[in-house]
Amino acid sequence: MRIQALMCCLAAGVLALGQVPTDLLLQYPVPNLFVSGGKAVYVLPPRQVFFGSVSPVEVRDDSQYLAFIGDQDGNQSIPDPSPYRGYTFNVGPQKALYLLNLASGETVRLAGLPDSDNFVISDLHWLTGSKELYLSGYKNEDAFAILYEPESKRLVDIRMADAPAKNILPLLVAGQDAVVFFEPIGGKGGTTQLSIYSIAGRTWKTVQLDANGASFYSDGQHIYSVAYDREIDDIRAIQEFDVASGRLGPVVHPMHEVQKYPPYNVWVDKGNVIIGEGWDGQQFSKTEGRPANIPVRIPAEAFWAGCTNDGRFAYSVDRSGLNLIPLKALTDAEFEALFRDNVRNQAMRRAKQVATAMMIYGSDYDDLLPPVDDWQSRIDPYMKNRELANGFVYLLNGDDLSKISDPSNTTLGVVDTPFGSATVRADGSVVWKDRPKTATLRSIGQD
Repeated sequence: MRIQALMCCLAAGVLALGQVPTDLLLQYPVPNLFVSGGKAVYVLPPRQVFFGSVSPVEVRDDSQYLAFIGDQDGNQSIPDPSPYRGYTFNVGPQKALYLLNLASGETVRLAGLPDSDNFVISDLHWLTGSKELYLSGYKNEDAFAILYEPESKRLVDIRMADAPAKNILPLLVAGQDAVVFFEPIGGKGGTTQLSIYSIAGRTWKTVQLDANGASFYSDGQHIYSVAYDREIDDIRAIQEFDVASGRLGPVVHPMHEVQKYPPYNVWVDKGNVIIGEGWDGQQFSKTEGRPANIPVRIPAEAFWAGCTNDGRFAYSVDRSGLNLIPLKALTDAEFEALFRDNVRNQAMRRAKQVATAMMIYGSDYDDLLPPVDDWQSRIDPYMKNRELANGFVYLLNGDDLSKISDPSNTTLGVVDTPFGSATVRADGSVVWKDRPKTATLRSIGQD
């Protein structure tokens, strides 16, 4: 039933392109393929890119880098992520920060981090709208913070010992010369303290603002006080903060939408990695009255998994390390080629199963083939799966195999498809013959 449901969903997605009729997809399901936005997406085999213990993975907004804490000794001492934003890792001297460049495939260890038995990382994330990675934690109970940009290899050590407050939130960056932290003071509706760290001068200054309950947000270029707007169901910029003057003023620069989300849902279910669309882990969502596409399930023992924002890769973490799973959105031509190959391969496998069962049956019954009226029930005991005989057209009727003069050129039966036929000969061999190229997926779907 799951295979049938999968193919109904796949057909619903691809048929929007006018490509493949439903009954054909039901008959020849395509492995490792799901549908998203009317496009077929093929899931390629996973490959391991890091061996050892791995923390939760952080993906940069532009999908160029993955960041994670890794231990090549692989003793699984890195725990599960905390339920709040920011993670806590027990990081010892053999553990370090690693960056995976998705363009080159190179994984490098970031040098310049503290090296101590009492080294604990409490937060690791890419700054919104920026190319910079923020890393903070404690070394011998003293707070530290680091800002790193892979392209320039610039590493900034922020002097957290001189920070004006202990609980500031490192969420905002403005330009290349300052990092801005904020801390609410006095609860809801109270003031907000902004702590501004000058990268060039390595100094702090503090500004207290009456934000009227607003929060603060950065698009990587400018900083705004924002509030939730029910009419647009999103945050809206109320005022703009000028780092140089330390003041709030009118919004001069429009706030850009920088939050990006992966196009596909990727999650872990009982250790298996699930990749697809329209699935919430419990039930299928509905799209225009049709069941949503059932996702691809990759057998694994994963702890967590995710997807890059550009949809080119999924990733998973298990006891052995970090795995990268390439995803390919197929063009119509690529899908047609894949579907044709899949139809041919399935038809050949089905024909071969029937051919083998027929030959074994004949050897058990003095070279006599089964009668045509109940041939399928006769060969059922010799089939791994009786459904493999469905669609097989049997052309002989209890013939004696030993009396067939030219068995290699005598047709025993055929599995026919829109693209060609898998023909079983009386000697048990199976051959494929292409149908003339005038038959296309689009023409097959037309009445």
